[in-house]
Amino acid sequence: MSDKLKSVKESHEYKEFVKLSELGLVLPNKICGNENCKNFESEMEPDLRKREKNAKNLILNWRCRTCRVYNSVYAGSFFSLFRKPVKIILAVIKCWAAQISATKAKSVINLNLEHQLTEAMILGVYARLRQICTLAVDKQNLKLGGSGKVVEIDESLYCKVKHWKGKDLKRRPVWVFGLVERADGESSGRTYMQIVKDREAQTLLSIIYDKCESGSIIFSDCWASYNKIAMFKNFTHKTVNHSVNFLDPNNGACTNRIESLWRACKQKFKEMNGCKRVYIQSYIDEFIWRFNNNVTTDRIACYNLILREISKFYRPGISLNEFEEKVLSENRTSFEEDELSNENFETCSSSGSTSENEVNAEDIFSEFCVVYRRMKTIQLQ
Repeated sequence: MSDKLKSVKESHEYKEFVKLSELGLVLPNKICGNENCKNFESEMEPDLRKREKNAKNLILNWRCRTCRVYNSVYAGSFFSLFRKPVKIILAVIKCWAAQISATKAKSVINLNLEHQLTEAMILGVYARLRQICTLAVDKQNLKLGGSGKVVEIDESLYCKVKHWKGKDLKRRPVWVFGLVERADGESSGRTYMQIVKDREAQTLLSIIYDKCESGSIIFSDCWASYNKIAMFKNFTHKTVNHSVNFLDPNNGACTNRIESLWRACKQKFKEMNGCKRVYIQSYIDEFIWRFNNNVTTDRIACYNLILREISKFYRPGISLNEFEEKVLSENRTSFEEDELSNENFETCSSSGSTSENEVNAEDIFSEFCVVYRRMKTIQLQ
């Protein structure tokens, strides 16, 4: 080993690179891809160099000894999305893990690392991390409750036209439907929240049947859309009348847990003084990820976990378009897709046979719609 290579491997930049490669965030080695090189497909060596002559920071690169080709060690990784040193990006991720706002993170990093950052760059990193959280939540396979477990459900208004006046009066309010599994000896509890088009039974019950396991005990308020919960699936449904009690004295139903989660989730929006409607679900996904992994208050555990999630969902070599397609396919709760699914709900038919334990939510609601129409016909007669 030459003295230059030895000094490179003893540098802080290389030690930081080794830690990231052990986590799977970057590739541990690289081969030369120059076909005209004598050492074609041979392993390249790490090397430190300046991007420009007057630059202060040294950049770690892969270097071929024969053809002198340089490639960044972070090319194709999550860090290549931002034109900043890796230590700066890691500092931004630490601020995100500690739930520090972009404005405060800018001041902290500029003061401690003596690097001028813009708030837009920090918001860009935060947005990518929320996309990672959306994929890590795994909405399609997330199930709550089970035999004898309590699941609280409720809906909450996140966005509305103030005083019902102004030019935005035609814009519909944003309702979010939430479920939370109470903590027990086996788990610390999990939650799921989703933007919904409306609060009709057809919309809410489809989510309940999809996310709650059979045998769950469901606590809710007396909203009329919940009346048919136990009709088509093995649920025990208990209600509490909030105009009379917070805790029902007869059946013990209480929804204080989901109500407290609404406050905790909305606190983020109050600190930001609101946000665009298209970003609401991404912030909700971040809250779900923190809550389900029990890292809401533990910034160190949150930082270590998000690095593992990045290595899982944005592994080195993946293209940005492929990553964004995964995010779009996972996040199927936009207003447009929700409208399409609700408009075509009664006309869609299931393919194949299903057993008694594997009941399709669409089959349940097609049956529910038939029963509902019959009840309406009887009332009219």
